[in-house]
Amino acid sequence: MKKIIVFSNPARDTDLEVAQTVKLLLSERAEVSIYTINYSYFAEDTAADNSPLKEELGEADFIVAIGGAGSIMHTARAAAPYSKPVIGINKGNKGFLAELDINNISLLEDAVDGRYTIEERMMLDVSIMRDGEKVFSNYAINDAAISGTSRMVSVSVFADGIKMATYAGDGVIIASPTGSTAYSMSAGGPIVEPTAKNIIVTPICSHALIAKPFVLAADRTITAEATGADGMHAFLSVDGEKGVRLLPGDTVRVDRSYHTTKLMKLTGKSFYETVREKLGER
Repeated sequence: MKKIIVFSNPARDTDLEVAQTVKLLLSERAEVSIYTINYSYFAEDTAADNSPLKEELGEADFIVAIGGAGSIMHTARAAAPYSKPVIGINKGNKGFLAELDINNISLLEDAVDGRYTIEERMMLDVSIMRDGEKVFSNYAINDAAISGTSRMVSVSVFADGIKMATYAGDGVIIASPTGSTAYSMSAGGPIVEPTAKNIIVTPICSHALIAKPFVLAADRTITAEATGADGMHAFLSVDGEKGVRLLPGDTVRVDRSYHTTKLMKLTGKSFYETVREKLGER
């Protein structure tokens, strides 16, 4: 019998109505466990180290995430160390990472029967180096963002130790292809096919006439430093989570991660259709 874990965001899935619908639908052919998403599991440290569900995650055949993009990202990051596939059910706004919505939940029966494909997406390892020591580490599905508060911040960015640019403005986003359609796109970055292998560097509201994003090879090591007097007002946020204060002299390092996100595909909808539906033709 298949073992399925359902993570539901109670702020989106009121009274866990959708989660219970999933359990009822699959209960005769799978053992279904329901948990509410507690963001404290994933805050400020590596994405799954604080989760009490390690053993059960390791035994699951796949994981269902119910909520918006944030809920699906948190679930996928918890699943990544166990190489478990995740399927999202949209109960948020755009639901860009979601494969299903409340109108086609019945397709989960195909998932139980093994009639699905896996779309594998690269992730990013993100760390802060301070005086030669790693003081923070996490991994990202979407991005690592270095930003200021209400003041302009200057961020110098390097690829494999070679300086690319210094951006003065609201900060810099270092994104995966999956994250190219999130914060990076809103800041003027390119849309990159999510199964591509690239790292995207996008300035945020740069105070310059010409400040362009970079699309780099996935094997580059990206480092960034908030410089000058305003560097003491900079923060690092991974996948939109709580910001970590950067001290003067700190270096943010971003590499391609060993972990990957495995998203289950059931509908046959292409990335281009999703872009048109969620971001374009309305």
